[in-house]
Amino acid sequence: DEDMEEAQTRFEETIEPAVARIFQRVMKYDSHHESNVDIGFDDTQEDLEYDSVHKHEDKICTIEEYNPMYEVSSDVRHDSSNNVDIDSVYEKPDNVKFQNNELRNKKINNYKWIRLGNGIDNGMVHDLCMDNINRKIYISGSFQYVNHVPMKNLSVYDLRTKLWSNVGEGVPNLASCMVLDEEKQVLYVGGIFNKVGNRNVQAFNIAAYHIREQVWKALGDGLNRECSCMVIDKPNNKLYAGGSFTYSGKKKIHHLGIYDLDKNEWVPLAGGALNGPCRSLVKPTHDELYVGGLFTHAGKNDLHVSYIAKYNISTNEWSELNGGLKGYCNTMAYNTNDHKLYAGGTFTSCGMGDNTINSNHIAQYNTKTSKWENMNGGLNSVVNSLQCDNTNTFLYIGGGFTHTRDDNVLLNHIAKYNTKTPIFQPLENQFVKDNDNESDNIGTNGQCKVLSVDNNSLLVAGKFEIAGNITANSIARYIIKR
Repeated sequence: DEDMEEAQTRFEETIEPAVARIFQRVMKYDSHHESNVDIGFDDTQEDLEYDSVHKHEDKICTIEEYNPMYEVSSDVRHDSSNNVDIDSVYEKPDNVKFQNNELRNKKINNYKWIRLGNGIDNGMVHDLCMDNINRKIYISGSFQYVNHVPMKNLSVYDLRTKLWSNVGEGVPNLASCMVLDEEKQVLYVGGIFNKVGNRNVQAFNIAAYHIREQVWKALGDGLNRECSCMVIDKPNNKLYAGGSFTYSGKKKIHHLGIYDLDKNEWVPLAGGALNGPCRSLVKPTHDELYVGGLFTHAGKNDLHVSYIAKYNISTNEWSELNGGLKGYCNTMAYNTNDHKLYAGGTFTSCGMGDNTINSNHIAQYNTKTSKWENMNGGLNSVVNSLQCDNTNTFLYIGGGFTHTRDDNVLLNHIAKYNTKTPIFQPLENQFVKDNDNESDNIGTNGQCKVLSVDNNSLLVAGKFEIAGNITANSIARYIIKR
């Protein structure tokens, strides 16, 4: 092995100057060609990596009769002296600009799916969040390696450098959920753990990572069981957390609690507790907090709420949503334009009495009329994540489903729901189909656990190997518009 490594080093030392000279000439010839393609969260066309083009033992390449390596517009990182290191040549060329031509530009504009490095080696991504200010993507879940580098259940991808990095040396066990305070640069992490970081800071199932200081801090006495969802109440400087927990230290906090960031202490909701685990929280206004999960009753008066409810922060009162859901609620999203609350999960119907409707894993609640509304028949299996785009025109849906409920539309774990039409649609293919024999390459080949949307792109994560036409390894980026 040592001989092989030595030989490989000698080869790299020999070939590097030659390769560097070639790229220097290309850069000199084409340096005046600038790319104006806007793909939203990133400002350069993502490089196409080897696995996207060639077939490997454990990965499937679906690109036929077309080699994108000859057409991709990419860049090589270089300094002012135009020195090129071997890693830039073989891994991630960033600043080389090829002469534009109509055919190449047509293909580039059809790129939809983009890899984030080599993704997750094994395991699953449970949650992700964007730092739009610093253009970074944080992921949490159950994994040990990211981009072939050890990272314990927590990692961050920098869209400027296109590199994955550790976050505070991670957490030893499952990191179920995250929420980021972008202004203060504090990342709150919940899950199942009793310590965080390499210094073994004691923190029970929830902790805060101060990014600028690179320091972990416990949140009071923590929680006695899993924390599975969180939302920040910035005006009141509080953090709402939901999960399967029942205590913080010796204080009773059943499934939903408030952490006062000023007083550094946990308090229960004044209006009373839930009788079962909380899985999802949405706070669309100053006073409204929507709660979804596995519970059936809420509050001091034991109000029947059936897996979904609303809590008024000002009056400390619980409200049921017209009969609720007939099954668990995993996720929610709110459309601020239409004042509609979307719910996804395991349920097959919602409402009550004459207003009961077959909803099949997804439904919408009109907060103005207080009525549940059908969403074109629903989907054929569980929904894990919901995200509205910034215009509220489209709702993006991720989960274990493969088709619409009537099997008419192939979706493969990700769907786009047009709130105006309304219909379910698959994500567009990465490349325009040239003939009827070309594969559709719809969605992902495994479960989508979480979605996140910015202005121009959709982040998709979970447990899968392929997204569209590319090998993605549990996380990928999908371009919504250019």
